[in-house]
Amino acid sequence: MPDRHAMMEQERLRKNFFKTMAIIDACFTLKEAYLRQRYPHETKQQIAARIYRGIIKRKEAQWKSQKGLLKP
Repeated sequence: MPDRHAMMEQERLRKNFFKTMAIIDACFTLKEAYLRQRYPHETKQQIAARIYRGIIKRKEAQWKSQKGLLKP
């Protein structure tokens, strides 16, 4: 029989995961609305591409800064 504490912990983690996904979804919605106001001539696909380029740019910068920290 599974440990009750482990089951409660699993349920807590599942709820946190879904809350996190809802927050991320809200952030994307807000970012899209902001960019639509700033660039009203762009299509929804262009706005999405702009958001994804920003994500990749930030991730690359994070990766490069961490890579520098890993040098002996």
